[in-house]
Amino acid sequence: MCVPQQLLMSVMSARRDVQLSLVLQHHQLSSNQILAIHLLHEASKFPASFWQPYLQQLPRHFTTLMAWPQQAIQQLQLPHACEAAASAGDKARSEWQGARAALQELGLARKWCSWPAYCWAASCVLSRTMYHPDDPPCGCLTPLAAGAYKIVARRSYAPAIVAAAAGAQAGCCHSC
Repeated sequence: MCVPQQLLMSVMSARRDVQLSLVLQHHQLSSNQILAIHLLHEASKFPASFWQPYLQQLPRHFTTLMAWPQQAIQQLQLPHACEAAASAGDKARSEWQGARAALQELGLARKWCSWPAYCWAASCVLSRTMYHPDDPPCGCLTPLAAGAYKIVARRSYAPAIVAAAAGAQAGCCHSC
């Protein structure tokens, strides 16, 4: 499958966003943090974001370890499982602390800078990215491949995004 570059939500697309690019210059962030911030920034633009049809198809809740409450972690039976779950949560919260200043600098509403919002975005990044050789290490989100995560799609695959790219020059394509 060949996907035009403009249909990949990635660190590169984050850096093409003028406002986001200016903010990113002031912060030392990992690729995962940048992509999570990009997701939250675009989600906050509802309904004006180019990515909105794709964002509406993403799950609203995840069961990734970072989202587990302490009560659930304590119910795990093996000590190394408890440690892994706690570590995942600690790492994600640390990443959120590092990204929060950038989210606030973007002027996002408080709900988009919150831990639950960041946990959602980070979970999207960890569970939905595809490898991209020009944008390692976190990869990219590919709206056209979103159907691979659902057996039965509730909506069509981001028709507004597909239509926007239909006439675009595919000068830079990536085969997934």
